[in-house]
Amino acid sequence: MNVVIIGANRGIGLELAKEYKNLNFNVIGTSRNPMSSTSLQEEIGLENILPLDISNSNSIDEFCDSITKKTNSKIDILINNAGARGERGRIEIPDQKVMLDTINTNAIGPTILIKSLKSILEKTKIAIITSGMGSISKTMSGDLSYRMSKAAVNMAGRNLHMELKKQKSIILLIHPGWVQTDMGGENADISVEISAKGIINVISDANNDDSGTFIDYKGDSIPW
Repeated sequence: MNVVIIGANRGIGLELAKEYKNLNFNVIGTSRNPMSSTSLQEEIGLENILPLDISNSNSIDEFCDSITKKTNSKIDILINNAGARGERGRIEIPDQKVMLDTINTNAIGPTILIKSLKSILEKTKIAIITSGMGSISKTMSGDLSYRMSKAAVNMAGRNLHMELKKQKSIILLIHPGWVQTDMGGENADISVEISAKGIINVISDANNDDSGTFIDYKGDSIPW
């Protein structure tokens, strides 16, 4: 079975690649620069790493052409894990470029990618790695660009669920937890191993009734 992991060169994405490889999946990962992604090369081999800048439409087009050929037009699981952090904390006047770049990377790029691959995503399980920080009802002050981008991708995921359900694709919006990565920091609650294994279990157990839901790595619902 083919699993495609967008943003697989470090953190949760790299751990997902390791775990799926151990489960005997054919793992294909992406990186902005495959040649510099040495840890991912060790796990899945350079031939299974495709270049992709999720914030660049030309890069998305080139990736879609490549992945269609590499998977023989069959993707069983697609995981979008690429993301940008944006500004941290509360800033009086956020930088417009930072805000636009964050929303482009976290929401617009993944949406365009999934819609571009629609024709080969029949009966595919599609996981969008989002964040509990995208919950409007649970929001707190600070990290504005990141929160906005994750709320936006949550809306996109729900919209894509409605669009793709006729072809029996499953869209899952998964909060990975507060994870000990470069983005989450060393004081985060859980390890990448715990998060990745939880995400894999949630994807494995998901059925069509779960499509369009906002859940965490343990399968618990998160309020919108």
